[in-house]
Amino acid sequence: MIFSVYLIDDEMHAVEELRTHIPWQQYGMQVIGFHTSPSEALKEVVRLRPNAVFSDMKMPGMDGAEFARELLKALPETEIVIVSAWSEFEYVRAALREGCFDYLLKPLRETEYAPTLERLHQCLQSKVAHLQEFRNENPIMQEIQNYLRLHLQEKISLGDLSEHFHLSQNAICSYFNRYLQTTFVSYLTSLRMKEAQTLLLHTQLNIKEIAARSGYDDYFYFCRVFQRTFHCTPTQLRMNAEKDQKELQDEMDT
Repeated sequence: MIFSVYLIDDEMHAVEELRTHIPWQQYGMQVIGFHTSPSEALKEVVRLRPNAVFSDMKMPGMDGAEFARELLKALPETEIVIVSAWSEFEYVRAALREGCFDYLLKPLRETEYAPTLERLHQCLQSKVAHLQEFRNENPIMQEIQNYLRLHLQEKISLGDLSEHFHLSQNAICSYFNRYLQTTFVSYLTSLRMKEAQTLLLHTQLNIKEIAARSGYDDYFYFCRVFQRTFHCTPTQLRMNAEKDQKELQDEMDT
C-alpha cells in the first residue's frame, strides 16, 4: 500500500531537496503536495488528508511545533515528522510534546532518515489494519448493544451473549473495553438503571413491577443497586420529580 506524504518548508530549495533526495516509493510513500507557507499548507493538508507530513521547524508565522498542534486538532490520525537544521533539545522536546512522530536533522542522511521512514511505514500499516478491524467489529458491538436493550427484562449473562453471537467471552469483554471503555456488567447495569429511571418518571407502575421490567427479580437487590447509582431510593426519586413538577406548574399558574 502506498501512503501519501505532504512537505512543508519556508525555503523552496529545501522542499525540492526533500522531495527529490528521498526515494519515497522505496518506503511505500508518495509526495502528493508541498508548500512554503505553513498557514496555507495547513489548509491544504486538511483538504488532502495525507497520511504523513514532513515539516520544517523554524518558519515565519508558525513554527513546526505550532503547526503540528493545529494540524493534530483537525486530523489527529496524521503522523508528523519534523525536519530541521536546529538540533537544540528544546526544539526536539517541543515537537515531541505536540505529538510528532520523529525529529530529523538537516542535512538528511540515509542512515538517519531510513530507520524513521521504515518505522513510519510500519506505523501507518498498523493504523490501516486497526481501522479495518474496527470496521469489521463495530457492527458486532452495535448488535450486542441492541440485543441487550431488547432483552433487558431477561436474565442475561456473558455466556448467553457468547452463545448467541458465537463469540468467545474474552472477545466480548474486549469489545466492551475497546469501544465503550467499560465492562459488560457495568454497561448492562447502566442500561437497566436508565430504564428504571424512565419508568419511575413516566409511568405509574409500582416499584416491584419496575424492578422486574428492568431485569431484576430480586426487589431488594434492585433497590440497593438503584440507591448506589442515583444516591436515593426509587420512591424518593419519583417523589422528588413529582414535587419539582408541581412547583413548576404552580409557577406557571401564577
